[in-house]
Amino acid sequence: MTERAPLILYDGVCGLCDHTVQIILVIDREKRMVFSALQGETAAGVRARHPELAGEDSIVLVTGSGTDERIAVKSDAALGILREIGGFWRLAGIFNVVPRGVRDGIYAWVARNRYRWFGKYDACEIPDAAVRARFLP
Repeated sequence: MTERAPLILYDGVCGLCDHTVQIILVIDREKRMVFSALQGETAAGVRARHPELAGEDSIVLVTGSGTDERIAVKSDAALGILREIGGFWRLAGIFNVVPRGVRDGIYAWVARNRYRWFGKYDACEIPDAAVRARFLP
């Protein structure tokens, strides 16, 4: 079975998450990453396969496929995305020396404040036509 592109699940109504996706679209020069809002049907399928994601509203990185499908959340997902993009961005892996609890604590603090700091949309933004194929329902 061929491995599918890395999938990023993100909060589709979060201003910070939307801006982060826009940055990834620019720095992912190989155009490998695909995206789906946590509110969408693709994310629902991932959640069905991974019950441990119930209630998760953070970024999720899904890699592999079939029985080898792997998920990462919060700071592990953020670092995993940069690793998948490769090149210079792999250097962010240095943050793996910071204990996950500390990284996730910082992640949780930003996540708790993200709507206040970056805004919240009433609905998921429609991607522009040039990148629409990289967004799954």
